[in-house]
Amino acid sequence: MKFLVNNATTTDIINEWARPDRAVMASHFFWSAGTDMQKSNLGLLQTLLFGILRECPSTIPEVCPRQWSAVLQNTWQFSWTMADLLDVLRRISRLGIRPAQFCLFIDGLDEFEGDPYELCQMLKTLCELPGFKLCLSSRPLNVFEDFFGKNPATMLVIHNRTKNDIRGFVQGRMENHPRWREWSPESMTKDELINDIAERAEGVFLWAFLVTRSLREGLSNDDSPGDLRARLDRLPNDLESLFKHMLNSVDEIYHPKMAGILEIALRADCPLRWEVYAYHDQEYDDSDFYIKLPTTPITKGEHLRRYDQTRRRVNARTMGLLEVDNDGDDELAPVPRVQFLHRTVRDFLLTAEM
Repeated sequence: MKFLVNNATTTDIINEWARPDRAVMASHFFWSAGTDMQKSNLGLLQTLLFGILRECPSTIPEVCPRQWSAVLQNTWQFSWTMADLLDVLRRISRLGIRPAQFCLFIDGLDEFEGDPYELCQMLKTLCELPGFKLCLSSRPLNVFEDFFGKNPATMLVIHNRTKNDIRGFVQGRMENHPRWREWSPESMTKDELINDIAERAEGVFLWAFLVTRSLREGLSNDDSPGDLRARLDRLPNDLESLFKHMLNSVDEIYHPKMAGILEIALRADCPLRWEVYAYHDQEYDDSDFYIKLPTTPITKGEHLRRYDQTRRRVNARTMGLLEVDNDGDDELAPVPRVQFLHRTVRDFLLTAEM
């Protein structure tokens, strides 16, 4: 959905639809592990309304008369209700001279925290407003299919459209490994492996990425075609089970440090600098290490050595589910930080089972 929102082709298509008016796009991304605003009806409407009014500020006095009056009287500390927000959106749609046509992109309906039926009713209300168009995305839950998925002309099943793209990605990654190119007699086995990954991915690029990474590790270990087939067959089909499989494969001696690293990443409000994880690692060997730290500056060479050591340790102890976001060798680049490979990793770690 973020790709759609930021893609120039999308903008061109929406502009063509809106002519002779101008087009305004607004978006909201539900996230079950986020703040209340990221997973509620109220957050959805506030985000969409902010996106619209930011592009059409001249309409604010007319569509928000009560709130505008409060601002002018310097008594603007008030709370928005669902009714207030919906009322403003209705007023925008009923303006005598509407300032634009509006296209709203809403991602992750399945991550909404509340009654999905109420969410669908509200979205249906927005769909029916003059001058409004909605693009919605969700996992295939029955309630959303019942409301929005009965017309094939207005619904895309993404994994039916991305299979060839995933196949091309997997093939490119595997062919880039020198060991893969040495397999001339087993070309049929190669095709079967690539096709199986594309089929089992069901449109989930992250699953295909992680599975391909595992197979490339096998190639680096000189796995035979049969070994690679066995490696692929033992990997779970769904993403959460794959995450669990990866963490279970971490060497047992690393488990305490793995738990500590993941806990730090989960509790942090934002990705933390790599040094936090370097100090965390030292604490296991000496709980008083911080008292003994040198007070003199370290050399650039020592700094890079510690950075590389931390990067490798974080990667090994989390099987790459946490990663450092740059190489740390560019003095002009932002300080490298440790972050989740994908937000679904964080969502998985927040489940009751974990």
